[in-house]
Amino acid sequence: AVLGLLMAVILVRTLRVGPPPQTDPLAVSLSDGVSDSGERLAALIRVPTVSIEGLETDSLAFAELHEQMASLWPTVHARLSLERIGHHSLLYRWEGRDPQRSPVILMAHQDVVPADTSDSWTAPPFSGLRADGFIWGRGALDDKGSLVAILDAVTGLLETGFQPSRTVYLAFGHDEEIGGVAGAGEIAAVLRARGIRPAFVLDEGGFATYGAIPGVDRPVAVVGIAEKGSASFRLTAYGDGGHSSVPPKEMAITMLAEGLSRLHAAPFPARLDGATAALFQSVTHAMPVHLRALFANRWLTDPLLLRVLASRPTTNATIRTSTAFTMLSAGTKPNVLPDRAQAVVNFRLLPGDSVEDVAAHIARVLDGSGMDIERLSGSEAVGPAPTDNSAFRFLARAIRSTHPDSGLIVAPYMATGGTDAKHFAGLTDHLYRYIPFDLHTARDGILLHGVDERVAEDQMIQAVRFYATLLTGLDQFDAE
Repeated sequence: AVLGLLMAVILVRTLRVGPPPQTDPLAVSLSDGVSDSGERLAALIRVPTVSIEGLETDSLAFAELHEQMASLWPTVHARLSLERIGHHSLLYRWEGRDPQRSPVILMAHQDVVPADTSDSWTAPPFSGLRADGFIWGRGALDDKGSLVAILDAVTGLLETGFQPSRTVYLAFGHDEEIGGVAGAGEIAAVLRARGIRPAFVLDEGGFATYGAIPGVDRPVAVVGIAEKGSASFRLTAYGDGGHSSVPPKEMAITMLAEGLSRLHAAPFPARLDGATAALFQSVTHAMPVHLRALFANRWLTDPLLLRVLASRPTTNATIRTSTAFTMLSAGTKPNVLPDRAQAVVNFRLLPGDSVEDVAAHIARVLDGSGMDIERLSGSEAVGPAPTDNSAFRFLARAIRSTHPDSGLIVAPYMATGGTDAKHFAGLTDHLYRYIPFDLHTARDGILLHGVDERVAEDQMIQAVRFYATLLTGLDQFDAE
């Protein structure tokens, strides 16, 4: 009888899972995009605005990029006000019809990561090649593509005489790839000092993904509502130096290796909550019945779900604070015992875990090891932003209205990497992350920061359509 009752509860909860309520679509603006978006993107790709940790910003490259932008979007530069912040970051202001209403902020970043494996690319990574229906090059997806689409959408609307109902800020940082402190961080500080409290902020982040969620064969547009924090620690083990011909029982390298093994064997506990739980809740209705039963009955199946999610690196990163060993240093010659050995360990923090929690975890795991523990950097996790509010619903309407697949699901998720949006956490809780491109990782591989980064020409049309529809739809958005 108990087993029968249990099965009945499971069945009822599974059958009750349905799609979330749908809202009316927005009127689509600039449905065909604007002409030559691909060429403008190619032009920006050809300017190598590379950010590298520890190296000075290439001021000449950013000066060239800004000259290109002024030339390619003259209407924007004539009609919107522009401030340069932190030397190379750009903040445009588009006055709304009612400047007393809370503004919105659209974000992108100008810098890119290096292309260290340039010899493996189909075309040189900064060539901006247009071939086979794609624009190729570093920054096409991350993040010059969205920067171009935003400016193209604004240009297209300006040329029709449109003025947004609210003031719109375009915030383009210059150092996102190395933390964004001097770029978006300074922009956020300026806006905070002026008392600006945006209705929402939209930065890069999620995409319309295909095949990314097991068991879901429909495209899912994932909107980032949270992002993991990051903390790096240097571990140093000490030993007696000397000649390698008479090695002692314990050496600096072996003590370091033992400490790293301890950390590796003691991962942070897994938990399915926050943005990750919200993601699966949003797509459960589209899963096969056996998976739907698992996610609809988490009160019973959570231990199994956590084991399954922990078995894949991509999903494991969404359910725990992760531990990654990224740098090692010891010794100068093959026949000399080093008197110290060092490693850098990077942790990506799940919302709810703090940098102090990580420091306490390391101290607990390495207690008695004799190693020095030095904190190198630390930024807290951000979010999750609300999804049961007008801002998220409005973004979801704009995404669904401008995507060609009527079966698209819009779902929240947690970004496992960092974005510039984190710097705006003190201005609003409504921080969202989405780039209006389609991502087929199973077909194309990992293109962000990868070899042969590229974006399809028709995706630029889709992206312009999204931003234009978002801006014209602000009349229907009620931040209250």
